[in-house]
Amino acid sequence: MDEEYDYIVIGSGIGGLASASMLSRLGYKVLVLEQHDRAGGCMHVFDDKGFEFDTGVHYIGGMKKYETRINALIKGTLKWNQLGAEDEHYAYDTILMGDHIKHDYRSIIWKEDLLHKFPDDKEAIKKFANAIAIYSSIPSMIWGLAKLYHIWFGNLIMKFIVWYYPELGMSWEELLDSWTDNNELKQTLSGNFGDMGGLTKECSAWIVLGVHKHYLREGAFYPVGGPLAITRGMIPVIERAGGRVLVRAKVSEIIVSERGCAMGVKIQKGKKESAVRAKLGVISAIGYSLTNKLTQNKLPELPKSLQQRSACHITIFIGLRGSQEELKLPSKNFWMFPGMGKEETYDDFISSLRGDFCQKGRALGFLGFPSAKDPDFARRFPGKSTAVLISELPWELVEEWKDEKVDHRSDEYQAMKEKWADHIMETCMFKHFPNLRDRIEYKKIGSPLSSAHYLGKEQGESYGLSFPVERYTKSHEFLRPETSIFALWLTGQDVLTSGWAGALGGAELTVGAIAGYYDVPAILSGKNLWDDLVKMPELKEKDFATDY
Repeated sequence: MDEEYDYIVIGSGIGGLASASMLSRLGYKVLVLEQHDRAGGCMHVFDDKGFEFDTGVHYIGGMKKYETRINALIKGTLKWNQLGAEDEHYAYDTILMGDHIKHDYRSIIWKEDLLHKFPDDKEAIKKFANAIAIYSSIPSMIWGLAKLYHIWFGNLIMKFIVWYYPELGMSWEELLDSWTDNNELKQTLSGNFGDMGGLTKECSAWIVLGVHKHYLREGAFYPVGGPLAITRGMIPVIERAGGRVLVRAKVSEIIVSERGCAMGVKIQKGKKESAVRAKLGVISAIGYSLTNKLTQNKLPELPKSLQQRSACHITIFIGLRGSQEELKLPSKNFWMFPGMGKEETYDDFISSLRGDFCQKGRALGFLGFPSAKDPDFARRFPGKSTAVLISELPWELVEEWKDEKVDHRSDEYQAMKEKWADHIMETCMFKHFPNLRDRIEYKKIGSPLSSAHYLGKEQGESYGLSFPVERYTKSHEFLRPETSIFALWLTGQDVLTSGWAGALGGAELTVGAIAGYYDVPAILSGKNLWDDLVKMPELKEKDFATDY
C-alpha cells in the first residue's frame, strides 16, 4: 500500500471504529485494520442458514446520551428500541436464582422494587442508591483526569478520591458485606454481575456500580437493525474523509523508530508483509497486552494486579422456527442461576461450576432473544426468531484444543461443546421456555477458542483485562490514551472500562486527548469534543459520493 494516512487504527470494535469516525469528522484521514473477515469486533453479526445473530452487543443503557452521540458518528440516524414491555415498566433484566428469587430490574422504580422485596433492608438499599449517585458524579470525572495528565498528579487525585469515597477502593463482595448480612439481597444485587463476569471478591465495586447506573436511569435499549447498523453507519463516514476500513488485514508489527516514535504498521498477508505509514500516529484498540506484543515489548510491563484477563464464555446461537408474534418471545434478558441455594454466596456458586460445569440442576445462563429486541428483524427474516444463551466457561476447559484448526477441531472437542451446550439449554432455557424445544432449527456453539480466533483474544477472554480494584484506583500510569511511545495511542476497553459503553468512552478520551480537548486552555474555554461533534450537520445520502 503506497497511500499515507494521518492515523492508523488497529481493531474495528466500537473503540476503534468510533475513534476513527470521530477523527474523520474532525477532518483526518484514517485507516482501520481488522484481522477478522468482517468489521465490527463484538458488534459484528453473522448469518447462517437463514438466521442472523449478534455476537456481543446484547443491550445498551444511557440512551439519552448515546443516541445523539452515535448519530454524530454515522451516516444518517439510528433508532433504538427499548427492551421490556410497557405493562412491566420496561424490565430489562429478570433475575432467577434457585427457587427463591425472581426479580425484575426496571429503571425509575428500581428502588421501590427493592424496598418492596426487602422491607427490612431499607438502610442497605439507601446505601446502594447513594453509591450509584456517587459513581455518576465527581469520582468518574477525577478518574478520567488521572489518565490524561502527569502520573504524579493522577496518583495524588486518586489517593484523595479513594480516601474520600472509600467504597470505591473495595471489591463488590466487600461493599455488599459492609451494607447487609441478608444473603438474598446480596444475591439480587449481583444478579447481573455476569455483565462483568468472574467473582465478586475479585472485582472492583466501582465498575459494578457503573453498570447498575448505566441501566437503572433509563432502562436498556437495542439498535434497530441490530449492532451491524452501527458498523455500517460508521464506515462511510471514515471513507468519506479519505480513509478506509480493511478486513483480513492482520497487523504483525507496530513500527517504532530508534527514537521511540510510532511510524506505522506492518500488515501480514499470507507470507508477505507490507508497511503502511501513519503521518500523525497509530491508535490501538486491541488492548494493552496485544499492543505491547506488536511493539516487540517496548511498552512497560503491566503490574501483576493488572495482568489478569476477564471471564471467558460459551455462547449458543439458536435459530427458531416461528415469528416473534407466534412465539411471543420477550425482549428483556434473563439471568438464570438454577440450583443456587438461599445461603449460597454468588462466588461459591460460580466457583462450584468452575470445578464441575455440568452439575445436575445447576448452571449459570444469560438468555436473550435478539429477534425480539430488534423491531426490524421480522422484515428481514420473516417467520424466524433467534435466541442467544451464554454461560461462563473457563479457558482451561478448552485450552488443549487451541492449536487445532478452526472449524476442523477434533471430535472430542465437538462432543464436549455439545455436552456443555445441552446442559445449559436443558437447565436454563427449556426450564422456562419448554415450548421452544421443538422449534429449534439451527444451533451453533462458540467457545473461548472462538473469541481467541475471531477477536484475537489471547485466552478467549470476553472483555480484555479483568476488573480488580487496582484497575480503577492505580492503573492510570499504564491504561491511559497516551503511551510511553510517542504517537502511539490506546483506545477502547482497556483505556477506560469494559463493554460497549466503556469502549466508546475510551474512544472519547483518546480522541479528545489527540485533538487537544483536554488541554487546560481548551477546558477553560468550555470546549467539549461531543458538543462539537453533535453540533456538526447530520450526514445524509447527498453527502456521500458512493452508495452504501
